[in-house]
Amino acid sequence: LRKWLNNCMKTHKKCCPLEQCSVSDPACESVALPIRLVDVGSEEICPFLAETEGKRGSYLTLSHRWGKHQKTETTVDNIDRFKQALPIDDLPQTFKDAIAVTRQLGFQYIWIDSLCIIQHDKEDWLRKSAKMGQIFKSSSCTLAAVHA
Repeated sequence: LRKWLNNCMKTHKKCCPLEQCSVSDPACESVALPIRLVDVGSEEICPFLAETEGKRGSYLTLSHRWGKHQKTETTVDNIDRFKQALPIDDLPQTFKDAIAVTRQLGFQYIWIDSLCIIQHDKEDWLRKSAKMGQIFKSSSCTLAAVHA
């Protein structure tokens, strides 16, 4: 997957308009990051919700189907806790897998709608959901959980 993604970045101008670009190349880190992203951490550091404060960089997105019982989502009540650490044991397997793939591909961030948009907060949802198309378009790669 990493080889395919690097090839895409190097050969497709729409993927990365800068010549001689690769996934780990800082020149590719030219997009404005969404306001909130999941910082995937590392094996030693638990993933957490990061506020990017106007930073630029690269990130992945996850396209998935919400389950009937979406167990873990960001709310006004838990956002401060999620900024410290996401409850990894409570995350759906799809999210855990997406975080693992993000790490394996060498990316620091992934955008997952139910974690990066405050749920049940009408104002935040309206502002952030209006930008979803641009968020997906600007990501380096979208992971799709088709049969999850």
